Amino acid sequence: MGKSTDIQYIDLSDLVPKVQEIIKVYRDQVLGAIANCADENAKLVLDEAVRLTVKTAYDTGEYSKSWKIKPMRKAKYVRYIGNTKKVKAHYKDEKATIPLINILEFTEKEGKKRPIIGTAISNKKDEVINNIINKIGKVGN
Repeated sequence: MGKSTDIQYIDLSDLVPKVQEIIKVYRDQVLGAIANCADENAKLVLDEAVRLTVKTAYDTGEYSKSWKIKPMRKAKYVRYIGNTKKVKAHYKDEKATIPLINILEFTEKEGKKRPIIGTAISNKKDEVINNIINKIGKVGN
């Protein structure tokens, strides 16, 4: 067997656009997978928030039933989880205008904070991450 004296060159100008297209398609599939599990993950956190709310002394039933999920307008991969229950600023006020979640999430009672939504996110963080990883793992299969 002898040595080949022919040298072949690969023209990268053909390769780069093809690789870029493959990466773009994969990126779009990954982002689609993340967007598809955003509602599922938000529901996990919402269910945990409801569970935590029911255990609190200040829940009259209205607060735990007022948790909602809302998609963000500009960020399609983000969901807002909040509570729609409002209270009056003063007992003489005619209309309830202050979101109860602002009072409960950001105030302290006897030196302790009581963030329900923060705790719910913390409790479900690993499950949410695993859902995203599993969805991404199924991309391209």
